[in-house]
Amino acid sequence: MADPTLAEPAGFRTIGQLAERCGHYCWLENRLFALTGSWASAPAAPAASTEPAVASGSHGSVEAEVRVVCSEMSSWHGFVAGAWWDRLPVRAGVDAGALVVPPAGPIGQALDLLEGEESLLGAFAALVGQVLPALLAAYDEEYLHASAASEAPVHALLDLVRPRVRQEIGRGQELVGHEGVGGAGPSHEAAKLGDMTGRLQRLLGVGGAIFPVVRAS
Repeated sequence: MADPTLAEPAGFRTIGQLAERCGHYCWLENRLFALTGSWASAPAAPAASTEPAVASGSHGSVEAEVRVVCSEMSSWHGFVAGAWWDRLPVRAGVDAGALVVPPAGPIGQALDLLEGEESLLGAFAALVGQVLPALLAAYDEEYLHASAASEAPVHALLDLVRPRVRQEIGRGQELVGHEGVGGAGPSHEAAKLGDMTGRLQRLLGVGGAIFPVVRAS
């Protein structure tokens, strides 16, 4: 895959277009801040009596670690939301708050779906497997547009956030694993992980794009 930092900018954007995009990112990061914060502070669900004791213990240990990670993620995404807010235009007649709205497309529905999921591990797995990769792809695409000269504040923020999103994805995927929760193997909980991930895949579509890719003519 080509390094997006070596590519040419995709085209000129007006101040209004850039402001709209910053508002979308501010909204999205605010949702991630609230969502991960709620997961970090929610009471632990009682273990199902039908699960073997060793599996329940393993799930509980992973769930506790997921909550710690979610607490860290919430703090970070709150900071990033504030940074995008700081990049909204300060001009007469422009209501910056009115720009902080969800982008067109399914990402709002995807976050609503995660918010309503009862299984913390299922929701977290879908976040790190579907939503955060889509966010990273959007930020990488944004980097192609952001001119280091005319959009320096945006460019600098993208330099900061892109490596962190990659780190969150890697750490989260290590936690949920590929063979079931916490290495417990196939289980009812593992089935929940796959179900939520599949639902998000169908909602976000192939590639999980948050924004449509617009190419310069």
